Amino acid sequence: MIFQRNTSGKVLIKPEALQKMELYKQSFWGDEPESGGILMGRWLKDSNDVIIDDVTVPGPHDKQKRYRFFRFRGDHEPFLHQAWEDSDGSIDYLGEWHTHPYLSPQPSRVDRRVWRNLVTQHSSLFFIIWGYRNLHLWEGIQSNEKPEFKQLKHIKPQVL
Repeated sequence: MIFQRNTSGKVLIKPEALQKMELYKQSFWGDEPESGGILMGRWLKDSNDVIIDDVTVPGPHDKQKRYRFFRFRGDHEPFLHQAWEDSDGSIDYLGEWHTHPYLSPQPSRVDRRVWRNLVTQHSSLFFIIWGYRNLHLWEGIQSNEKPEFKQLKHIKPQVL
């Protein structure tokens, strides 16, 4: 799945990462809890393109409720650390993902507060919310005044 960044460049979410997240999506009518994890991937050298290679999935200490997900760092950071080492430092933290029990998910007030706190520690991060049919992707960018969040547009890959 490919998204157009608002500046220049694209974000590619690899099929393996998509499949992991899809396993946790909520049904509109069901009672599954919100789930989530972190996005791991790389910025491509000499470009503005990003690849989300992998994601973590809910761990035993995460707090999962029907309309809330709180990620426990200790359940996710070992996976990021291992990916960093295995890739000689090319795989890094790119952001967060979680589910919402809605057709067209939008960030809640809590989501935006958490995102603002995360983006102030990085220059740019990505955030995925997966609804019961599809996902939406936002990019958070640290600006001079306050973090800005832009929803990215899904683009169809070019057929060669």
